[in-house]
Amino acid sequence: MPAPGHAPTPPAPADRSTLASLSLVLGILGLCAWILSPCGFPISIVGLILDILSVRSKRRDVAIAGIVLAALTPLAAVVNAAFGAYLGLTGDLFSGLQSLTGSSAKASRP
Repeated sequence: MPAPGHAPTPPAPADRSTLASLSLVLGILGLCAWILSPCGFPISIVGLILDILSVRSKRRDVAIAGIVLAALTPLAAVVNAAFGAYLGLTGDLFSGLQSLTGSSAKASRP
């Protein structure tokens, strides 16, 4: 109870250092999972949100590193999807597999 005539002291703001570390880990996981867009994209979005919330923590450098990693993951996923779409449209998607297995389209025709 505060002394008469004095306002109560507001509680100290919570430190978000743990949040910054968690967001960095999510950024790294998202970057590792970028090749699987359905997995890496949501992880990076959650990491990006946590990074933005933890920028004002004591571990600001960790939060900024997490922002960079979490921002790279959706970019890499979009590039991966565009490259896959290009290979699918040009018909070159499975040509690499055919050369690895030694089969060819001409050999399968009667």
